[in-house]
Amino acid sequence: MAENHRRVGVRLSRGMRMELMGPFLVVLVSAVGTGLFFYGKNQQRFAPIIAGCILMVLPWVVSSPVALGIVSAVVTVVPFFIPF
Repeated sequence: MAENHRRVGVRLSRGMRMELMGPFLVVLVSAVGTGLFFYGKNQQRFAPIIAGCILMVLPWVVSSPVALGIVSAVVTVVPFFIPF
């Protein structure tokens, strides 16, 4: 009887786990974009504001989760190396 209760929940295949990564990544990238936008607004810096806007719009343009992760990582880091 105890063996029947050892695994509770829904078993997902490997493909479904990758499908769940897309919506999670979209929410994460948009949240980081919103944070960068407000950071740039509070610090009165133009580069984080632009990067934040790009990150908020980027999930609508890029459909691949891998490409979205790579491009968003680059866009997130670049404003801290640009002095304006």
